[in-house]
Amino acid sequence: MAIDDLYVSSKCVKPRPDEDGVALGLVTTPPIDLALATGGLSARAAAVTRGSAASPGKRYWISAIDQTPAAALQIVQLNNVGTATGNTPLPSTTLQAPLGATDLAVETVDLGGGQFQEWVYAIVDRRASGGDVVVRALDANANGALAPALDVTLTGFPAALAPQRFGLAFDPSGDLGACTFWVSASLAVTPQGNSPAFEFDRQGNLRRTGQVPLRTGGLAYDDTLGNFYGFSAEPLPSPSGPVQVNGYEISGYTFEQTGVRFCGDLTLPNPGGPRGGVAAGLDAYRTFGTTRNELRLVCVADAGGTQWLYELAGPFRYGYSRFGTCGMQDGPPFLGGAFSVTLRGVPTSVLAMLFLGSTDIIVPLGPGPNPEAFASVLPGVPTAFVPPTAPGHFALPIALPNTASLGYAEVFFQWLVLDATAPGLLGFSQAGKTVLYP
Repeated sequence: MAIDDLYVSSKCVKPRPDEDGVALGLVTTPPIDLALATGGLSARAAAVTRGSAASPGKRYWISAIDQTPAAALQIVQLNNVGTATGNTPLPSTTLQAPLGATDLAVETVDLGGGQFQEWVYAIVDRRASGGDVVVRALDANANGALAPALDVTLTGFPAALAPQRFGLAFDPSGDLGACTFWVSASLAVTPQGNSPAFEFDRQGNLRRTGQVPLRTGGLAYDDTLGNFYGFSAEPLPSPSGPVQVNGYEISGYTFEQTGVRFCGDLTLPNPGGPRGGVAAGLDAYRTFGTTRNELRLVCVADAGGTQWLYELAGPFRYGYSRFGTCGMQDGPPFLGGAFSVTLRGVPTSVLAMLFLGSTDIIVPLGPGPNPEAFASVLPGVPTAFVPPTAPGHFALPIALPNTASLGYAEVFFQWLVLDATAPGLLGFSQAGKTVLYP
């Protein structure tokens, strides 16, 4: 377990060169009307498969439900523009599982030679009709055929945990690489005021528990950086009214929130309701093929009387660094509000200065082919040097103007530290990026 945690922890903080580009939270695809795409069904969640290097082809997998009691739950396949290309009936009806398959996750197995085996998992709560909670497996390589040998029945839930919308994430590094499922319970409340989350092994045994924000309906895991992402419908105050499409990041090592926050598409029309609608499902995947390996967050939100699917860019942190990890707290960054940019992991730094920019660039600083520092935000507007708020920890509050034209503007951050261990006493941190929300 210690080796497993060390592996995940190292991935959480590993700087990467390919995390630059568009800012966290930027909407990268037009919204897809899932009621139209599924033939009038009610969508619950989404997942993405990518195909192989020889035949890349993004497919959306949509959990959908027909309110007719005898109707089977459906997993509908869409192509990359939202046209239905197939469907798989699940062995449960609306009567047996009234909430449907509430979230989806994907397992990708590298077969070598640019070939991959992909499995789609759907969590179904059948306890309302005397059944159990089961994770159903579908073979994406066989056009979504059911794979009952990989189904997992989950045991160990608290007896008082009523049927509710569960989030589902697949962790390939869990259980010493044997893989685990993380399940969030959207309506249950812990003594700390959050919702519980549960980790299960592939035999369905409960391994450990954690906590996520209330009303988390979508949960996802990014194996590249070792972080979980969640999508919550719990109302979040903002200067322009409450928001119910709230995203957050959780460390795969500690299963605690990192402080990085984002929102869904707040421009999605939702007359008479909260801006951007109400969060439902979430998935995370890495772009594949000719595009750089970038993180994308696939969101499902209820708005305007239907469900919509769209993608967001991520993550917050990017770039090479030797001196600390850039972070966020008190976010998301709403216009007319304030949030803080943080720096952690610099115990010998005595002062730090934050650079803010509207674009990003990777510029190596130092001699030789492998310099130890990179400037990632140039040109940038510097702040004054600030002292640490705690040993190895800096934080700078940033007040944002309430200027409508700045809605969804991309902003980039990077710290410059005064550190006795740095060449020339100065060193750059890893950088961060986000959009400003209207």
